[in-house]
Amino acid sequence: MKRKPPNLAWAAQAAKRLEGYDPAQWTERLAAGITQAEDISQRSDGKGWWIYLTGVLRIAAGQREQGGSELRDVFLVPDSRMWHHLSRLALAESKF
Repeated sequence: MKRKPPNLAWAAQAAKRLEGYDPAQWTERLAAGITQAEDISQRSDGKGWWIYLTGVLRIAAGQREQGGSELRDVFLVPDSRMWHHLSRLALAESKF
């Protein structure tokens, strides 16, 4: 089943509370979402969103260091739609 990257991190977090949670399956889904988000980020005008999302997905997949790096990369693009703020929150909280 193909998932859309924007929902994956939160879906993975919620799935942990369900009976039958399969970490390997969710790691695979998150990895696919990371690849998708990276691809879209290369051709999108909303680059900040996709960089932020890639960072959040990496953190959700257990790639905390890489995810943090992605979130810090958001500050290298012009801020729009509060991506700088959301990245700061994600970096401070890292609840994924």
